[in-house]
Amino acid sequence: MPEIKNYALLPAFIQEILKGLSQIMLQENNWTGLLFILGIMYGSPIMALAAIIATMAGTITAHLFNYDRANIQQGLFGFNAALVGVAMLLFFKPFPITWLLLILASVASTLLHRFFIKKKIPAYTLSFVIVVWILIFSVKAFIPHLLHGDSQSSFQPENLFSFPIYGYAQVIFQDQFFIRSYIFYCSLYSLA
Repeated sequence: MPEIKNYALLPAFIQEILKGLSQIMLQENNWTGLLFILGIMYGSPIMALAAIIATMAGTITAHLFNYDRANIQQGLFGFNAALVGVAMLLFFKPFPITWLLLILASVASTLLHRFFIKKKIPAYTLSFVIVVWILIFSVKAFIPHLLHGDSQSSFQPENLFSFPIYGYAQVIFQDQFFIRSYIFYCSLYSLA
């Protein structure tokens, strides 16, 4: 499928959101972002909503602070925020405070990622990791009832061939075999 470039067909902001989602796997492709969000939606509609809201918050933050337009268009200020959004619903119960924290954490990850870009530090997902760690420790200390409780990994490799596929889906915190396979093949598609 060709890259959607006609802004009349797809507004620039939506392209920035889709590319922000695709940048989770270091791709700059609207179709890949759309496929990823559909895969997340199949596994967990609420996580998909969180990813979209978080990516929007990160992208809007980049616009408000007049960050480099080319970086915004490439989705570089959306992918850390998207990961923050999905992680928030993985670790925290979907209470109203969680959604507020999700937006604030998405903004924080965008600001931190901009710092790394400005200092020419190849941080990739470090912004997401730092922000989510701080949130988990803070919530555990101050509002522990917000936590989902101890999560236990349900990883049981079906066979040696499914093992690498599992890793792709876990990047976006998805656990079902179908979703793991889907995200793996979406990543391969975007490389072609």
